[in-house]
Amino acid sequence: MTTDRDIRNQIAFSREEWFVKGCAEGKAEVAKALEKLGIDADIIRKATGASS
Repeated sequence: MTTDRDIRNQIAFSREEWFVKGCAEGKAEVAKALEKLGIDADIIRKATGASS
C-alpha cells in the first residue's frame, strides 16, 4: 500500500533527478556555445566543471 508520504518522497526524488539531469544538459550546451565562440578548452572546463 502506497502512503501519501511515499508519494511525496517519490515526487521529491523525481524532481531532484530532473534538476540534476537538467543542470548537466545545460552545462553541455554552455560548453558547446563557448567552444563555438573560440574560448579555450581549459577555460571551458574550469567554467563548467567538466572533466574532459
